[in-house]
Amino acid sequence: MKTTLVIIDDSQAIHELVAVALADNGFTLKHALDGTTGLAMVAAVRPDLVLLDVDLPDIDGFEVCRRLKTDPITADIGVIFLTSATSAEDRVRGLALSSDDYIVKPFDPRELGLRVQSVLNNLRMARFVTGAEKDEVARAGTFRGNPRLNFSQILQARSKNPWNRTAPA
Repeated sequence: MKTTLVIIDDSQAIHELVAVALADNGFTLKHALDGTTGLAMVAAVRPDLVLLDVDLPDIDGFEVCRRLKTDPITADIGVIFLTSATSAEDRVRGLALSSDDYIVKPFDPRELGLRVQSVLNNLRMARFVTGAEKDEVARAGTFRGNPRLNFSQILQARSKNPWNRTAPA
């Protein structure tokens, strides 16, 4: 399954820079030039991650993030602010809205790629831990490529490990 990102930024140049920076990762990229279009696109596409500017022509990125995170349909979608709003107050405000990261422009393309991958990994782990992917693992009967070891077997083995002090006795 291909990872989808929505870029919401009013600068076409940023869309092109992000596309070049993430070209080797094989992502499907969708583009919106304003907050209203971006919100509609996110609702329709249900991407894995949104790269979001603060300064948009219609509604600001903070409001876009707030709406995404308060809507149960889009609340679990990752958000990374990618913006030139550099003040500590802006960074704190963005992170307080439950965004997953805050990257300041101009950005290093390698750093952007690594931070996007990190957020996507964290989101996958969070979904797994909360059970959103547990059914997929159970259906496949595998965990990390071992066809003989399923999720319940891992938990069972963990509980019997004498070296694991956090496991139940």
